[in-house]
Amino acid sequence: MMRSNSGAARVSVVWIIATIVLALVAVAFAVISQNDLTAAKDSAAAAALQEEEAKALFESEAEYARQLSRALGFYDRAAASPRTNVDTVRQGFEELRAAFPALDSSVVDFEIAIPPLRREYEARGQRIAQVESDVRRLESELATERQGRAADVRSKDTLIAQLRGELADAKSNAADRESELQATVASERSRVSALDQDLRNLRNELEVLQRAHNQELARFSARVDEQGRKLTFLSPSARDLPDAKVLAVSGKLGTAWIDVGAEQRAARGIRFRIEGGSETNRRVKGYGEVIEVEGDRSKIALYDVVDAFDPITAGDVLINPVYDPRGERRAVLAGRFSGQYDEKELRALLGRMGITVQSSLDLTTDFLIAGGEIYVDEFDEPYEQPLQPSDLPIYKEAEALGVQIIPISRIREYFVL
Repeated sequence: MMRSNSGAARVSVVWIIATIVLALVAVAFAVISQNDLTAAKDSAAAAALQEEEAKALFESEAEYARQLSRALGFYDRAAASPRTNVDTVRQGFEELRAAFPALDSSVVDFEIAIPPLRREYEARGQRIAQVESDVRRLESELATERQGRAADVRSKDTLIAQLRGELADAKSNAADRESELQATVASERSRVSALDQDLRNLRNELEVLQRAHNQELARFSARVDEQGRKLTFLSPSARDLPDAKVLAVSGKLGTAWIDVGAEQRAARGIRFRIEGGSETNRRVKGYGEVIEVEGDRSKIALYDVVDAFDPITAGDVLINPVYDPRGERRAVLAGRFSGQYDEKELRALLGRMGITVQSSLDLTTDFLIAGGEIYVDEFDEPYEQPLQPSDLPIYKEAEALGVQIIPISRIREYFVL
């Protein structure tokens, strides 16, 4: 039983100590709260005092602004409290500067502007006084001038009476002159009628010339279109199409034979790109240059072979973007052909080259081949003087159309025959 009483006594002491501690904490919080409340009241009083001072300062500045607005203007008169619009002041100042040239760029406000404005006003007042003095002087001179004018009017009345007599005489003379002029007018009208007829004739001639010009222009345009059609092989879609094929290759000599010759317009010096593979997947294998030309085949020298293990072989294709072996070409013959190239042989040779010989010149003609002098006409009657091909109408028409003219003596320079 003694142990139980001792334990209860210790619990009571702990509760007493805890109660005391809580009481001390409460007292400490109460003291701190009282100090904060006092500080808050002091701060509120200081803020109220500052607010009163700020209101007084605001009222003072507002009154100053009102007085300044009333003195400067540029404010809304209907408003309860005047307040100058700064943008309107600037606009008004710029208008003032525009009206008075004396206000240069150095004048930036009304204070600086007032002295030159005063000087300008005084100067204008002086000029007005001078003008008023001039007006009085001019009025006096005007009165004197009017008196002089009255005397002149009397003199003029006398002169008018004299002139009226002269006018009557002049009318009589004018009637005679009118008769003469009417005769002259009739003559001029006849002349104008003749000139009108000449003008109509000239206009008709001009229309004829204009139609001829339009026809010539149409012919020229048609020829340009025709020649443009013949150059379709230069279009992007046709430039990479094969132009020839390799027939045989000599690896030791570095040469090959291809299937185009003089008849397909091949010539020494033409270079080709050589490609192999399928039509959809060709690859460059090397290059070749024509060194020898025969009728329907040519010999090329190979160079710049891309891969020695993928050599150029028969069946590979050759491509030159500006070479056209099969395009249509036409020619006409003018003059006499004999000797090395008589007309029959020349027609055959040109035919093998794909050149059609026409009987007459038209818009599709590419060449005019001029032969020698003509000694007899179409009826085998001899001419008094040999007729040159350049004197023929077809020759002059070819020149007008821009057809290429090739003398028979230089034909090898143009075609490989």
